[in-house]
Amino acid sequence: MDFPRDYDEEYFEQLDGEEKHLDGSFHPIRTRVEALDCRVYALCAGDVWLDAQLERVRRTYRDRGASAVQVQQITSRHILERIAAEYKVRE
Repeated sequence: MDFPRDYDEEYFEQLDGEEKHLDGSFHPIRTRVEALDCRVYALCAGDVWLDAQLERVRRTYRDRGASAVQVQQITSRHILERIAAEYKVRE
């Protein structure tokens, strides 16, 4: 993962503020772990958004007459590459 250079030591200590136990549960080893929580929430939100975009694009292709095989071949990678291409055009 990439992080901005101006993040302080406290941020990274919070990222490492929980430990995983043998039963699979996580337990805080520091008082503050907000940075870790926010990072996890942001990653989850990104996954939900990407899944919604993938379904939207697949639905559009289905509506335009694409076969089931063609629709299934559309992946998250296609969506991310499309976004990257649009971003480069705007630069």
